[in-house]
Amino acid sequence: MKDYDQIISEHYREEAIAHGFESTSTMADRLIRQKETQAIKYFIEAYLKKRKDCNEFFQATIAEVGCGNGYTLEVIAKAFPDHRYLGFGHTEELYELASSRLQSFPNVKLTRADIRVPKFWDETSVDVLICQRVLINILNQADQRFALLNLLSILRDPTITGLCSAAIFIESFSSPLENLNRARQEHDLPPVEPQYHNLYLPDDFFVHPQLKRWSFPVSFMDDNFLSVHYFVARAIYPLLRNDRAISRNSELVTFFTSAIEKSVGDYSPLKLYCFEKCA
Repeated sequence: MKDYDQIISEHYREEAIAHGFESTSTMADRLIRQKETQAIKYFIEAYLKKRKDCNEFFQATIAEVGCGNGYTLEVIAKAFPDHRYLGFGHTEELYELASSRLQSFPNVKLTRADIRVPKFWDETSVDVLICQRVLINILNQADQRFALLNLLSILRDPTITGLCSAAIFIESFSSPLENLNRARQEHDLPPVEPQYHNLYLPDDFFVHPQLKRWSFPVSFMDDNFLSVHYFVARAIYPLLRNDRAISRNSELVTFFTSAIEKSVGDYSPLKLYCFEKCA
């Protein structure tokens, strides 16, 4: 039991009550959720294609840590039904929602787990790991880094079959937030602060000898894939309002974010990193 556990548990208990099965659970910004889900599906598709190209056709094990109410797991289990899925949950109320949502999926197994605990999963090795805004909920830097090592430990050893295992992380970082706040400061907007239940990661967090970057030819898989959206929603949109409120789901922000296809700048704390595990 960590001294910050109550903060996290209470926040996600409230999320479960407020949002239920909705996609807005843990992410109120619908466009961000849409882009995150699109990226995760594309990454899994790319991984499975690589397996196929290597003449590997056995069932893959795809795991999501911090699976929330089960929204993402349901989407990918429907998109790629021939594979096995694991969902790791921590907050009881969200876990119960996920269990109810996914009870009719025979290829999905859910378990409650704490990724800060060594060998939190010591059964089947994982081929693909999804970590979506989970590490930032660990409010201690040492615990964050230890959790990353635990996550790497459940990824299948590539020396066993010769085919890599892979991981996608969508997490928040401090430096892009500083960039965003500099832009806001130019127009006398107050700084945006991390939410009380988040601890943003340092830029070098994923520098690890076992992690090799996976590159993609499409812009929505760039690590700054949400930069334009954050700039429009949190630096431009507030200038149009007397109350200076940021936007999460306005038509104006959705239009400009969609119209500007290329990822520009580094203004989104929320970043995308895809890796394969090295031996």
